[in-house]
Amino acid sequence: MALALGLRLWGLSWSLPWPLHPDERTPVDQARAILATGDFGPDDFKNPSLFTYLITGERAITRVLGPLAGPLAWDVPGSTHLLARLTSALIGTASVVVLYAIGDTLFGRRAGLVAALFLAVSFIHVRNSHYGVNDVTAVSLLLLSLYFTTRLLRQPALRWYVLAGLVGGLATSTKYSMGFFFAPILVAHWLTSRGTAQGLRGRSGGLAVVLAGASGVSGYLMGTPYTVLDFGGFWSDFVKQYGYGNARWLGQPTDPVPWLYLTSLLQGFGVVPFALAAVGLLLAVRSLSRATPRRSWPAEGLVLLAFPAAYLAFLLPKAVFFPRLILPLVPFCALLAGVGALEAAGRCGPRGRSVGLVVLLGVALIQPLVDDVRHDRLLLRTNTRVLATAWALANLPPGSSVKAELRSIMDESTEGVPYPPGGPALNIDHFDGRPEFDDADNYADRKVRYFVTSSYAYERLLGNPPLRNQREAGLRYLHLHRSLADNAELVATFAPGYGGREVPYSQDEIFTPFWNLDQYERPGPTIRIYSLDPLLAGAD
Repeated sequence: MALALGLRLWGLSWSLPWPLHPDERTPVDQARAILATGDFGPDDFKNPSLFTYLITGERAITRVLGPLAGPLAWDVPGSTHLLARLTSALIGTASVVVLYAIGDTLFGRRAGLVAALFLAVSFIHVRNSHYGVNDVTAVSLLLLSLYFTTRLLRQPALRWYVLAGLVGGLATSTKYSMGFFFAPILVAHWLTSRGTAQGLRGRSGGLAVVLAGASGVSGYLMGTPYTVLDFGGFWSDFVKQYGYGNARWLGQPTDPVPWLYLTSLLQGFGVVPFALAAVGLLLAVRSLSRATPRRSWPAEGLVLLAFPAAYLAFLLPKAVFFPRLILPLVPFCALLAGVGALEAAGRCGPRGRSVGLVVLLGVALIQPLVDDVRHDRLLLRTNTRVLATAWALANLPPGSSVKAELRSIMDESTEGVPYPPGGPALNIDHFDGRPEFDDADNYADRKVRYFVTSSYAYERLLGNPPLRNQREAGLRYLHLHRSLADNAELVATFAPGYGGREVPYSQDEIFTPFWNLDQYERPGPTIRIYSLDPLLAGAD
């Protein structure tokens, strides 16, 4: 618990008061709007509402507390984002305890402890616990539903069906993809009714499944009631969100999606932990085809594998991929790795088992712990976007006309954070995806004095984008950047690598670093600020 909490709190206030995680703004802005207007209706249904309502309730409490809330106080810039991140960090830490309870119930205390340790240090789980978004909270609720499911496997009773369904519904009301929580419940019910465990029979068994389904729907509607109250808006946005999975995302690598899941797990969970999880998976699969003298592995293995199997069956055929999509798989990998580690250590014999387990864990934890420390230390370094913005405010003449790619320098309107008191105002016009012109002269003709580029904006369009209009935009970007390099004056560069070097673009780096951690000196994109004065002089 202490290790998990420390890794998740370290660097939690990164970049604030500038909210540089683009997805954090949705729940935070909606929470602010709810408190300002009293209208709980969501702006859209691309994500369900529970996480937003949670932040809203917490924000209302800090408003009542006033100055006693400290850095979370109502009037502190960036405090709502910090509150959302703290929610993720604390709930992410609590999920380590829930995973221990699941492991203890299924495989025994030692397996539960080892699994909890793997989740506590899992790099992608630690990293995403620094974000005020719904992913970590959704996975934590999923795990709590799974815990109640394991209890009904051991002791079938109506209360476990109801609790597993209710919490699973809340998980789905946090993130739609958690709706596969029902797969383990159905598997556990089937196993108990088949006699693998002593279960509810006849009408009682049928009633249990109905109650689980009803409580699941109730839990979901508790968190996202406007699914019913505004069904038309919900269905339109839900279908749109579902459709996003049918095309490769802008900037996504061109590798096959299953390969992206594998490589992201090797990076986000760890190579050795993943190998141990593979051992645990092999034990589970073998136990499904033949009896073993161990505990009832067939029942435990089926319940454990039910959610990952359903989740991957749905997502692997999709074209879209983000590293955060592996997050729901990580706790299951941790459970399998706990079983695999105990199996491998057991080969050392009764006397060497404990020593073997310590050595094995020491080797397995090196990669995730090193990545955790690297990542959290990077968060304490000033982001290149903040450096570039500060430089622009200090060096560009007040009122200058600035054309800026999105995710470069910031202004008050796009980021919601006021400039320092007394700071000069700049006339910043952001664009993203489609530059108006592909030549610097065209911007100079329109009296644009400075042009700011960001690798997060243009490099994603240069990596073989999937759609024709995106390819065309990428070529326009490429031509524009060549024109700027040839004809404009480069006045400042801010790069995240050591010694001012660039770091290769990766789709998920727009949040905080995930790949190439050893190359980063600080987070952020490569930003270049060009002066168009030479072109303006030529035009005059």
